Amino acid sequence: MDADENKGFPAGCTVSTGMLVRFFLLLCLNVCLLLLPWTILWILAIATVTFFIAFTILGILLLLSLVVAFPLALLELPAGFLGDPLLVLSLGLVITGFGGFILISMIFLIRSFAQATGAYCHWSFRMVRGC
Repeated sequence: MDADENKGFPAGCTVSTGMLVRFFLLLCLNVCLLLLPWTILWILAIATVTFFIAFTILGILLLLSLVVAFPLALLELPAGFLGDPLLVLSLGLVITGFGGFILISMIFLIRSFAQATGAYCHWSFRMVRGC
């Protein structure tokens, strides 16, 4: 690879097309996984305190994931499963996406159960059903 092909990268750093394709595929996957819980929340259109709690939990998970993923990525661990910084970052974001989705699902499941048993009655249900 001559100097013109490697423009913008440090000397000795080679960037292949495969690496760039993999980077963008992982980026798209991570964005989709992180947006999935938000999308489900918007589809459900539940604008209550639970909605904001879910956002808070997902935000905390994202921060924790980045705090763990970025240092590992910067350390560039020896060859092996965690040796690829991009894989480490991707893994952290995927865990965040799924973890946030599971937590938010649990919040809505518990809330739905409470509503079904009559233990919880939100103002929107009072207007519609008079509970």
